[in-house]
Amino acid sequence: MVAGGVVIAQTSGSDNEPRAEPRTSNTVPPNDDVPAACRELIVTPAERAVADDLTLGSANVVTMSDPDRAGAVTVSGGLIASVGETTSAAVDLEGATVLPGFIDSHSHWLGDSDMVGNTKPMAIAAALAAGWTSISEMFVSDERLEELCALELAGDLRVKVGAFLPVNYQLQRFGHPYEAFEPGQVLGSTLFLQGVKLFTDGADDGLGYQTKPPNPAVQGTLFWKGDDLANEIVAADQAGWQVAVHATGDAGLDALLEAYEQLGREAILEGRHRIEHLTTVRDDQVGRIAALGLIASIQHSWFHGDTAETLTRWVGRDRVSFTGRWRDFVDAGIPLTGGTDHPWSIAGEVGDSIAAIAHATTRVGTSGKPPPAWMASQRLTVWEVLRSLTVDAAYAQGTEESMGTIEVGKAGDLVILSADPTQVPPGELASIKVLATIVDGHVEYCADTVPDDLRPRCPA
Repeated sequence: MVAGGVVIAQTSGSDNEPRAEPRTSNTVPPNDDVPAACRELIVTPAERAVADDLTLGSANVVTMSDPDRAGAVTVSGGLIASVGETTSAAVDLEGATVLPGFIDSHSHWLGDSDMVGNTKPMAIAAALAAGWTSISEMFVSDERLEELCALELAGDLRVKVGAFLPVNYQLQRFGHPYEAFEPGQVLGSTLFLQGVKLFTDGADDGLGYQTKPPNPAVQGTLFWKGDDLANEIVAADQAGWQVAVHATGDAGLDALLEAYEQLGREAILEGRHRIEHLTTVRDDQVGRIAALGLIASIQHSWFHGDTAETLTRWVGRDRVSFTGRWRDFVDAGIPLTGGTDHPWSIAGEVGDSIAAIAHATTRVGTSGKPPPAWMASQRLTVWEVLRSLTVDAAYAQGTEESMGTIEVGKAGDLVILSADPTQVPPGELASIKVLATIVDGHVEYCADTVPDDLRPRCPA
């Protein structure tokens, strides 16, 4: 897999071989099935100007690696050049916390930006202001891919984007758009094709296709029949693509697990295949997900005190404890990758990384409403949430060789926070501010309260 301009072998752990030799970008000759702007990128890749060297000193650098703390970090040529060493030219961060740039593993920041009144440049700015340096866009049609390639050509795609190409949306079928490209193909310094997206089930009001809905209004719909879903997953896997499949109701999840079981654990591990949302999961399904080695792609801000009544109405009081089972997933050894689904959300317009951290670790609502006991039991630790937005998110994206930790040689993708999430009381997590967001050494966002010494490097 290739991402962010860096070629990466797609691996699946120490006991599995890479799927294939690393591929260089742009090796598939463009054809009429490739959007025009993307054909132009394939023929003549866009190059981003290299940022000036940047040393951040007097900082609390949380590397998410070993050692886990340092006092400084230097980015040179877009890559991390040193960790812990400082110079006389270092920017004084006044004790602010530096973390690896956050990765939103499931979003629609750009494709559905008009839902919240944003243009594409406004959506990019909003994502950067929320601390995201990389996002996975989960529904990139030909039209949307054309828009992304045009942004890349213009030098305006300032956040890294992994695009998922859809096979279906509900009962609509789009064929196999991925056949026009190579798996993980790079289309620019900030744009690559990450995977293939399918939808198992859905509901206008509720959490998908359920085995025991509390009333017919929230039953939901299953979008596939027989072995059709399994056949599509196998086809995408055999073509070398990562597969991500939307499943929300427990009956929809049954159908998806049956399909993935036809593929098998070895292929799932090798392909790093995923399930998106996993909002309603029974006990037996937790074990099946773990046994198959699937990645759980979850939304941290969907389950907190403010959403408890809605969840109960949609799922039923006797089954509502099956929702948002992040603690059970971790305890079962299921890898998590965190995302926002912005601008889609149970709770509304939720796209903020800090809100995701606060909600997942406390389950306290935005309004301050405490979670019921069944929801509180699914809290994660701050460190687990941070991993799901950095280390584990990079693994799920196939970019762990270039992202996810602050280590020499990795991309200079960093987020600067007003406080260390691992050190503040849980009740104060939501008050942490994103001070700056840095992508490949470029300071792409600064808050009004950014340390004065960094301000000259902030965008105009």
